[in-house]
Amino acid sequence: ATAIPGAANHCQSSRWTAADGAPGTREVGQAHVQSVYQWLFDAHNLVHNSNCGDLVFSGHTATAMTNAIFVHYYARTALPRECGSVVIVVAWAMFFFQVFFVLCTRNHYTVDVVVASYVAPLSFLANHYFFPTDVAP
Repeated sequence: ATAIPGAANHCQSSRWTAADGAPGTREVGQAHVQSVYQWLFDAHNLVHNSNCGDLVFSGHTATAMTNAIFVHYYARTALPRECGSVVIVVAWAMFFFQVFFVLCTRNHYTVDVVVASYVAPLSFLANHYFFPTDVAP
């Protein structure tokens, strides 16, 4: 795990001050759940925008890469050759657009995307190592 703060603007540190000028004890934009009730029944993250925790690795990137790998692996066997090649190119293009937009919108740091780019293919390879044959139809 890492201690990198969330990349979004609302996750950046800024101390608040009280009306009398005394320094605050929490950082603005990083309120946390205070009770079990809030944790179970309150839309705390929606109200306080407090999703600023550990982001390594990027689930957005890992999911997009896993989808692209599966399409690449199965498209030529499930589709005609020309159609399969087009689908593969489109899948990888969509993956690179996803990575570009994740980084541009500051949803994750670059290290989050790089780690996910290692984790997704390794999990795909581990899946094929532990389960070498496909399920019969």
